[in-house]
Amino acid sequence: MFNSLVSKLLWWESVKNNGWNKTIKFYLRKKNQSHINKHILQQTAAERLSSHGLSLKLSQQKVFARQSHSILTKYQDTLIALGKKNLKHEFNLLGSGWVCVNHSPLSISRSSVDFSASCDGESDNRGYQKINWHKDFISGYSWCNQKLFDQMAVGSHKGADIKWPWELGRCYHFADLAHLYLLTKEERYFDEIKKQFYDFTSSNPVFYGPQWGNAMEVSIRAINWIYALDQVYDQKITKEAQFFQDIAHSLAEHLDYILTQLEWTTIARSNHYLANLCGLAYILSRLELTEASQNLLRWVFQEHCQEVLYQFLPDGGNYEGSIGYHRLSSEISFLTQNLFDLNRPEVSDQTYNKFVKTNPFGLPFFHRQSAIKPFKTIERLTLAHDFLSKVVSLSGEFVQVGDMDSGRVLKLTPQWSKNLEKEDHLQVESVRALRLPESCYLESYLFTKLKPLEKLSSRQLKIKNINPEIFFKLETPLANSSQSYSWSTTFDLQKNIQFYTFQNFGLYIVRSDHFYLSIRCGGLGAQGGVGGHSHNDQLSIYLEIDQKKLIVDPGSYAYTSYPKLRNEYRSVRAHFCPTVSGREPSSLGDGLFCLKQNYEAVCEYFDGFQFLGWHSAYGKKTYRSIHVKKHSLQVNDYFFGNLPLDRLKLDQGFFCSTVRPTRGYGEIS
Repeated sequence: MFNSLVSKLLWWESVKNNGWNKTIKFYLRKKNQSHINKHILQQTAAERLSSHGLSLKLSQQKVFARQSHSILTKYQDTLIALGKKNLKHEFNLLGSGWVCVNHSPLSISRSSVDFSASCDGESDNRGYQKINWHKDFISGYSWCNQKLFDQMAVGSHKGADIKWPWELGRCYHFADLAHLYLLTKEERYFDEIKKQFYDFTSSNPVFYGPQWGNAMEVSIRAINWIYALDQVYDQKITKEAQFFQDIAHSLAEHLDYILTQLEWTTIARSNHYLANLCGLAYILSRLELTEASQNLLRWVFQEHCQEVLYQFLPDGGNYEGSIGYHRLSSEISFLTQNLFDLNRPEVSDQTYNKFVKTNPFGLPFFHRQSAIKPFKTIERLTLAHDFLSKVVSLSGEFVQVGDMDSGRVLKLTPQWSKNLEKEDHLQVESVRALRLPESCYLESYLFTKLKPLEKLSSRQLKIKNINPEIFFKLETPLANSSQSYSWSTTFDLQKNIQFYTFQNFGLYIVRSDHFYLSIRCGGLGAQGGVGGHSHNDQLSIYLEIDQKKLIVDPGSYAYTSYPKLRNEYRSVRAHFCPTVSGREPSSLGDGLFCLKQNYEAVCEYFDGFQFLGWHSAYGKKTYRSIHVKKHSLQVNDYFFGNLPLDRLKLDQGFFCSTVRPTRGYGEIS
């Protein structure tokens, strides 16, 4: 329980705010929460939620505005092509290629509402083949839907990756079907949403099988269902009352699951908990509001305000040490904030204090109400938005640092090539559009109102801890090993040069008309030192000259399905870093989601034209200096230990990484 200083501080903060009894009760609950307690299965979600005063009916107030016909027509051809695939149950997820995922119906149904009759008993469903929601269609392995998730052997089957059924179970494609119904008014698209909804609920009983693996997956699925529901709700409200009632019951089951399986920990909590809060906010807002749900919404609002400040650093970067996860966490947080911009819960202190005292859902109360400052949250999200805009290279893609999960909450704007071969996972504009209502992306039209984030001035912070000229004159001659790399061009690299400093995250960016450079150095130790999504990439660089990607970060490709391959992508050898005798700066043997940085990494000088930084991972200091000249770039490495630096391989200026670059999870360029 007290395995870190942070845990101790959080414990005593809770005791100070809530008292011993409430704190101990909450920690004991969290200790057992990783397993589904038997008493949870003895009641239905409806019984649990009703006993706490929550409604199981849909509200007449939508949370997502309907997309305009004019903006949908811009994507009509791609949507129609995707619709043909969806109707045939063909999906291309995480690099799988287009695969048909049909299979024979499954018989089990432990849902609190029997949805199977609604699906299989209707005459217009003849010929519909059920989807296999449990299969990794890359390896062919299927997980059982008759076992509680925590009783399943996830990760024990080589090559099998549960992220594939999870990706399918998020139901991103429901948005495409809803958009097609709005565009064409063809009933088959609405009917497909309906059939797949009943298919899913009859094949995936709550708490059983891979689709109930964690509260984040459940939250994202609920948000996608709500989005699709809101697109068709006005036109179908009278004819489809039973369908909407069944959706309300299923959303209540999702709400109940998230509340019982909150992914909150004292340290190293992540985008999962942000997603939990987002899912709770949207489900509660889409169901009829009661006093209990309003109180619960206020708790979600307060947790969201504090969690943004916890997970996003003062410079706007994300504390997980990954740009891919920065994108995901930003999208989650933008969506949640947008909802509260429109619908801030109105709760009296008297009723809320009573709710806090009884704490019917066993929620964490670690924040004083007086400490909640929503404007600070807005300010931090503004910085996060600014960070996203600065990590986009000249080619219009964001650079990769750390793991690349390809995770999203809503995938509304189709980011596909013309022949639907590939989805652009490095596209950030659709996420940035959540806070830019004037853009042409579908994400810009999620809400009838928006409070746009204020634009920030450039973060041109110069760092001058030492004089580099003195360093080069007096210190570098003492280095036992040194080497240099250079790139020349006819373009003026200094034309309209700009630079951006993100010290907390550990990233330094230089860009001009024909040049983009990012340098990884420092940071606060990702996820409180756990480093779950970090790589051994200190002092690595991304380099692009005239849209030629000379040096790139290779991404991450896979997680638990191929442990050896995951470590190859995390390895220092996969990055353009100074290395010594092939040694890893941090051990890769502590776990696939653990990379402890037990050494210093410091930027000593940065002004856009010069960079000087070092780390001490190899016992002695390893320096890297970078000089941006008018027509060339010079990189010099120095090591003050007794071992030689490894020579990094270049082929006509392009870095030859030990692994092939990936543009997203499961995909290789």
